[in-house]
Amino acid sequence: MIDLNKIPASVKIMAVTKTRSLLEIEKIITKGIKIIGENRVQEAEKKIPLLKTVVEKHLIGHLQTNKAKKAVELFDCIESVDSEKIAKAINKECSKIGKKMPVYIQVNISDEPQKSGISTDKLPSLIKTMKDLSHISLEGLMAIAEDTDNKEKLKKQFSKMRELKEKYNFKELSMGMSEDFETAIACGSTQVRLGRALFDSILD
Repeated sequence: MIDLNKIPASVKIMAVTKTRSLLEIEKIITKGIKIIGENRVQEAEKKIPLLKTVVEKHLIGHLQTNKAKKAVELFDCIESVDSEKIAKAINKECSKIGKKMPVYIQVNISDEPQKSGISTDKLPSLIKTMKDLSHISLEGLMAIAEDTDNKEKLKKQFSKMRELKEKYNFKELSMGMSEDFETAIACGSTQVRLGRALFDSILD
């Protein structure tokens, strides 16, 4: 269970709505949640057009280039950009409909091969490329920390993300999930992505 009052007002709360029904999503929005995050374009395509309440919609899962067109149509922000190929695909689709898409770069801060995200050594090159794309607005960084109970490891990874945010003067830093959001907030997160723990706290 999460005590939402312990989350600073300056930190945005995203409800991760993967596998959640339209009814659950609508209920969570009525409780004051203003951002929802979906992992897969295919699932979002079935739900987002049917939402009755206006809410900010973010894509937080890996995006394939063949899904870029639909992602640009459905979402208000894409947090999972991790390659020049994806960035250029988003930019191309946005240019077709006159949209400028806010995006974050996903960083593989834990250096785990099974995770999406760009490595920190390749980050400067991707930033440079993306800043030259006229139909995307590079606003922040996103990361998923290692799945561990070791708080020192988590602090190290989250603190590195804060350093990168400050180095490149980004506005947003999306990090922290149900299991580690308190540590992420302490290390400078501006937005936490909460799924099960948030729904259990609000809808029970």
